[in-house]
Amino acid sequence: MSGRAIGTPRTLLAVAVFAVSVASCRSQDGGAAPGSTSPPPYETATVTSSDPFETSVSIEWGEAVDLIEGCRATGVFQLHNRAVLLTLRDGSERKTREPTLDVVIQMALRASERCGMEIAHYTE
Repeated sequence: MSGRAIGTPRTLLAVAVFAVSVASCRSQDGGAAPGSTSPPPYETATVTSSDPFETSVSIEWGEAVDLIEGCRATGVFQLHNRAVLLTLRDGSERKTREPTLDVVIQMALRASERCGMEIAHYTE
């Protein structure tokens, strides 16, 4: 990924693996805690969330232009296949397809100046 991270980053399926401290379960001689056989050193948890490109409301490119130029977008994310995800002020997301690669980034930069706020942007 390049560019800048936006306030609500693209959500992906993640598998979080975290270590559980077993030091407090161990006796001073380094053996297992009384009454336990061998405690597992790690636990795993699966964190799932939906991909916003699959769950966001689809809009036409012209509506995306209106949202960006109307200062309603706070962030834009662009993929190499020209898919675009807009994050709006209310936290909702909209997806569309730009006519030419990088047009949405140029629009976000111009609108940032005109709107007096930074519209964060990043690309795949």
